[in-house]
Amino acid sequence: MQSLKDDVIVITGAGGSIAGAVADAFLDAGARPALIDRDEVSIQGRAVSYSSIAVAADMTTMAGARAAIEQVRERFGHVDGLIHLVGEVTSGGVIDVRDDDQYAEAFDSNVRTLVNTVAAVLPDFLERNRGFVGGVASLEAWHGGTAGSALFGAAKSAVASYLKSLDEELAGTGVGVGICYPMGIVDTASNRRALGRDHDGTMIDPKIIGRAFVTAATWGRGGRLVELPIYPPR
Repeated sequence: MQSLKDDVIVITGAGGSIAGAVADAFLDAGARPALIDRDEVSIQGRAVSYSSIAVAADMTTMAGARAAIEQVRERFGHVDGLIHLVGEVTSGGVIDVRDDDQYAEAFDSNVRTLVNTVAAVLPDFLERNRGFVGGVASLEAWHGGTAGSALFGAAKSAVASYLKSLDEELAGTGVGVGICYPMGIVDTASNRRALGRDHDGTMIDPKIIGRAFVTAATWGRGGRLVELPIYPPR
């Protein structure tokens, strides 16, 4: 299996609960997480604990994504991987879509940020012939859509399709792709608030998502893990 020792792994949307678990998993594997979020305050403490960098950036613009990645390069000299966790969770069915803002929230945060960030890191990965790109889709993307989540499902399906297309384009290179599909509710503070309950043993532990990405990034030349469905506990 490929070692991640001293690899610089960029984590976007790094202020969230899932991002903390993902960063910890890569740190445990010997990598150095570099944290990017639109809210620098949310990642400063975490970056200090990792002896890393906290970068505030708006990844919905190509310029913002490239400037953020360049700050990471200036600090560490190179970038070895990207775990893209930016993406708003939007709810509502087809009939609930009433204005442009709802579309923008779903697609700009989930798809546009991914496209911009991959564009910022991919040339270096290809030049060095090594790297890893990971992103998060959803249950809706895995099943092809579900009632009551039209825009969110469409945006996450676009994320999955984009990453699968990227994987095909990277054939013959040393750059890998991993797509995580949480097949249920992830145990985060915001989800607990939204559901009005504490952890009841049925939500997905974010640590499992972190370990899944690490496994996909270290699989080596004997095979690849590309699509990673993560199911809730029984």
